[in-house]
Amino acid sequence: MQKIITWTKRLTITLSFLALVATNILTLTSTTFNAALSGLMGSALGVRTVTSMMQDMIVSQDKAINKHKATAIKRKAATRKFGTRLASRTKRVAAKSIAFTPAESNPFIGVAVLIAIRGMSRMPRVKVSGTWVSFMQNWGWRMGLRMV
Repeated sequence: MQKIITWTKRLTITLSFLALVATNILTLTSTTFNAALSGLMGSALGVRTVTSMMQDMIVSQDKAINKHKATAIKRKAATRKFGTRLASRTKRVAAKSIAFTPAESNPFIGVAVLIAIRGMSRMPRVKVSGTWVSFMQNWGWRMGLRMV
């Protein structure tokens, strides 16, 4: 009887040692086993494990990445809109500068043209086909003229 108890103790210790070595090896080599063992220990002991903290961190990082992507898309659209507006504004300014050149070369006509243009730019703006234009441009379009 004494031998059976001794062999049972040795067998239990040996099996426990082999089980610990096997779980250590599996924990280090298998992510799935590590997550399952960590979840089991966390739920059994009621503590927060490293795996659950890492999963929470990954979820928060994914949220931050998605937020940054949305911000980048908005920034890209705003940049494109700004570039388009800048290009159209540059075209208008260049067209006006070129159009004023002959009038500015003659001082008598140039002063009258500058005063007239300044007065036209101060007139109220009207909405025509979804865009805001000055009153004189609207009048020119109705008369069949193309005014820039």
